[in-house]
Amino acid sequence: MRVLLYHPWGRFDSACGASHTALAQRDYFRAHGWDVHCVMQQIPAWGVTAQDGERTVTLDCTPESAHEPGTALAQLLYASERAANERAFRTLASEPWDVFFTTDVCAAPFAHALPHTTRTVLAVGDSYARRAATSELVPQAVREAEYKFTFGRVEAELYRLFTHVLFPTEADANAARKHGVKSARHVPLWVRSAHAAPSQAHEEHDITICGSACNGDLADLEWFYRHVYLPHLRACGVRLTVAGSVADRFPVADLRVTKLPSTTGVYEASRVIVAPAHSAMGPYVSAMDAMAAGRAVVTTPLGLRTLNATGDAAISIDMRTDPSGTAAVIRELLAAPGWRKALGTRAAQVPAVHSRERFFAMLDAVWELHTFAQRPFARAA
Repeated sequence: MRVLLYHPWGRFDSACGASHTALAQRDYFRAHGWDVHCVMQQIPAWGVTAQDGERTVTLDCTPESAHEPGTALAQLLYASERAANERAFRTLASEPWDVFFTTDVCAAPFAHALPHTTRTVLAVGDSYARRAATSELVPQAVREAEYKFTFGRVEAELYRLFTHVLFPTEADANAARKHGVKSARHVPLWVRSAHAAPSQAHEEHDITICGSACNGDLADLEWFYRHVYLPHLRACGVRLTVAGSVADRFPVADLRVTKLPSTTGVYEASRVIVAPAHSAMGPYVSAMDAMAAGRAVVTTPLGLRTLNATGDAAISIDMRTDPSGTAAVIRELLAAPGWRKALGTRAAQVPAVHSRERFFAMLDAVWELHTFAQRPFARAA
C-alpha cells in the first residue's frame, strides 16, 4: 500500500510527542512493506520548519504565543482549510494514495480533500480541548465549559472525518465513542526509546529537563524555572540542565543552568529527570525516555497519562498547585541515592509493557479488521 504520512510539526524531533507517534507508525508501515512518503507541514510564524529536500506543505498562521495555547486549534483549522485548497496539496492529493496518516486532528481538511477511496487514519496524541482547559488564563468554570464544547462540538466532529481514529488511552477512546466516533480504537503507545537502563550511572547532572522546540515544552520549562527552580532550588545549590531542542529557545542566561542541544547520554548522567507536563500536547517523551534509561522521574499526572505505569514507578505531583512541595520532593530525591535507584529500577520495567510487539499486535487488529480483508494486495510482514 502507498501511505502519505503527514507530519504536522516540521522535521521529526525525537523529543516531540507527535514525532514519537509518527515514527512508531512509520516503522509499523515499513515492517509490512508499505510504501511510505513523509510530508512535513511548515508553520513559519511559529518557527515550525522542515529540512531542505523534504516534501512540505506550508500553513499561513499569525505568530502564536507560548502562553496562549487555546488559540492554536482555531488558527490551525483555518490555515489548514486554506492550505488544503492550494496548489501544493492539490498536487499531492492527485497522486494515488491508499492511506493518509497524521497525528493532529487539525489535519482533517487535508484528509477530507483526498479521494473517498483513501483510508484516513488519525493517531491522537492529545486533545486541544484538554490543553485549553488547563490554561492558567481563565477561571475553572470557563475551562470546564470550554472543554465540553471544544471536545464534543469541535474535536469529535473532526474525528468523524477519519476512517480510523487511534487513541493512546482507553479513557480517551471511550470519550470519543460517547460523542459518536464509532471508529475510535485504543492502541497503547510503543515506548520507542534509544535509551537503555545503564549498568552503572555516572550522575553528572542534578536535575534535567528535556524537551522539543514546540511552544508547549518551552512554556512548561519556563514555568518550572520561574515557580520551582528559582524560588526553591537554586539557592540550595541545585543545578538545572536543559537538554534537547528546547534549550535553543530557552532565553534565560543563568550560570547554574546548563544548556545542551542534544539528549544523547543526558538521561543516563542525570540524578533526577523532571517532566513538568502541563502545556505540551501528546505523549510526554522525556518521561518515557527517562524510564527507559532507568532514572528517577518527577512529573505531573499529565506526564504519565499515556503510560501504564505503577504508582511507584515515578513521582507524580500537580506541580502548578504545589510548587514548593515539588521542590521539596526533588531535594529529598537528590539526597537519597537509594530512593532514586529504587525508582529507576521500577521505571525501567515500564517500557516492557509498552513494547514494539504489543504495539504492532494492536495495529494488526485494526488493519486486519478494516484493511487487509478489503485490500488483498496489502503485503503483511
